[in-house]
Amino acid sequence: MHSWDARARLGRGGSGDAGRGGAGARYGDRRTRTSGGTVHQDEPARRLAVLVVNYFSGDAVRSLLSSLHAEEGVRVEVVVVDNSCDEDEAGRLRTVCAESRLPIRLLIADSNLGYGAGNDLAFRVARESQPDVVLVANPDTTVAEGSLRGLVEFALAHPRDLVSVTTLQNGARTSGLVRMSPVTGFPHDVATVPATLTRFTFPGGHFFAVSAERFARLGGFTDAYFLYCEELDLTLRNAAAGGGIAPYAGMTATHQGGLSINAGPDRSVTSFYHGTYSRVLLYRRYRALRPYLPLLVVLRTGWGVSLVLIGQRRAGLAVLRALRNGLTARRG
Repeated sequence: MHSWDARARLGRGGSGDAGRGGAGARYGDRRTRTSGGTVHQDEPARRLAVLVVNYFSGDAVRSLLSSLHAEEGVRVEVVVVDNSCDEDEAGRLRTVCAESRLPIRLLIADSNLGYGAGNDLAFRVARESQPDVVLVANPDTTVAEGSLRGLVEFALAHPRDLVSVTTLQNGARTSGLVRMSPVTGFPHDVATVPATLTRFTFPGGHFFAVSAERFARLGGFTDAYFLYCEELDLTLRNAAAGGGIAPYAGMTATHQGGLSINAGPDRSVTSFYHGTYSRVLLYRRYRALRPYLPLLVVLRTGWGVSLVLIGQRRAGLAVLRALRNGLTARRG
């Protein structure tokens, strides 16, 4: 189903570009030091795996990679999964990855896997390097402030929690948290970290960290969702397993927002479809949301019909089709 890009830099020693910043260079590893004739061995560097799922966003991936800097005490490896199914885009990504000094593994998917399954594939590959912490980062994000080492240490100090970071988007600074209204199903950015997190608050899927052990124990994302609701589903499963959310104020990420959703052929219709389909699945899956399902169906039906009436026929029919398919799909 998936294929390794034959020209991908695997980040395990080797020569050429991989040797510059790959594992062969021991990027960010601690070294043996001497003092007064005594040999001291520092703690091994923490390992951070950065997971990136690309969809026609190669230029944004370049900016993201440029904002990730190796630091003393943390070893960074990036795994990029390309969902574009386009040779030109794959070529752009190869160039982008070759320019970076970070160790990178580039995987070219045979088909568009979606956000959740794409990240899960990246994580399965990243686990070969035994990372301590996983950072899920959308292509349209960059690190604006803070250190990766600080983020890693914070995530390890909160081993059962999903870690959000402060986010800058469209000139506004938010907590990096998102809250979904159970009545409408629409998400809203949370401006500041509240004293108490409500049940349907979750770290924005654009940029969040979690210990690799915890992410593996949760089974990663649920592949029933192609697009939308994956991070809320992960948060609810984590809560059921005794975990929570830990906002980290020591890092700020910029987020362009909507880059992948609006990229590629026919993307708007895909967005309309999965925006509804995923929410219906989510509401059917969780008992706390099921009482709101009838209202969600009514509101989405009205929305779909209104889109048809104002001339957006394909988008409206996509919403209505998503309702039917979501209500008849296996709940999982």
